[in-house]
Amino acid sequence: MFTGTAAVSLERALSHEETQCLLLRAPLSDRENWTLAVSWNRQLHGIAGIIYGAEEKDLDELASSLTYLQEQLFHPLLVPVCLCEMLADNDTHAIRTHAAALYQVEIKTILHGFYTPAPEGSSNLARTPEQDLEEITRSLNFIMSRLAFHEMRISANATMIDSLRQMNSPSLLNFPKDEAWASRIKSSCQWIGDRLASLKSESRALLLDLACNQKIAQSQLEILHNLAAQRDNKDNLKLAKISTEIASVTKDDSFAMRTIAVMSVIFLPGTFVSSFFSMSMFDWQAPEGISVLS
Repeated sequence: MFTGTAAVSLERALSHEETQCLLLRAPLSDRENWTLAVSWNRQLHGIAGIIYGAEEKDLDELASSLTYLQEQLFHPLLVPVCLCEMLADNDTHAIRTHAAALYQVEIKTILHGFYTPAPEGSSNLARTPEQDLEEITRSLNFIMSRLAFHEMRISANATMIDSLRQMNSPSLLNFPKDEAWASRIKSSCQWIGDRLASLKSESRALLLDLACNQKIAQSQLEILHNLAAQRDNKDNLKLAKISTEIASVTKDDSFAMRTIAVMSVIFLPGTFVSSFFSMSMFDWQAPEGISVLS
């Protein structure tokens, strides 16, 4: 019962047949790590219990609930039912918190447009699109992991509620059989049964709400992937435009070089001939009969 796995167990004490024991283990979480043990004796009309590992806040909340339900204190399932209600309340609050965070993510992905370039002259301290994408992705990953955790908790709580509903029987709980207790026990078991049925319905509703939030989170994650793909496509388009401009400039350069080459082919022979015959080895002013070559 101290492994962190949710469980419910109803046992009869070995030392005394008139005494029964109920063990209830809450699913392990950051702030909830408790185990409940309740025992009762139908001859002594007494109930004893211990909660191991509960925080002071949870104990205060439980004490407040038991004070309000004093007429049902003789029923051994009252404390387990109150603890299951506390688990359901905590999960409800957590799911609503994550749903609000998902709504903020929706607003950012739909209205933010975080792939729009920042205007020129804006402050360097402004957030970049990459930072927004990183923050939203981190938030979504956290929300999805916590929703999966709460799905486990709600399912475990629903299983414990089903077990308590099966135990909610005067004969199974070993209640006294005298007529003085009969009507009171019947009324109390009916009341406990109604609370457990309400908790079961609440668990189903929470699971539906949680499944809806999980679908929203998954859709937002797909939107982020699509936006990331759009960003990559825009970057690739910019690179393609730059490559086209480079190719155009290269083409212009090659045309200029070809023009220079053609002009060189045209004028190079004449330049060679004039340069060759203007060399000092030729003396074109030499008298007649004297060699032109010096």
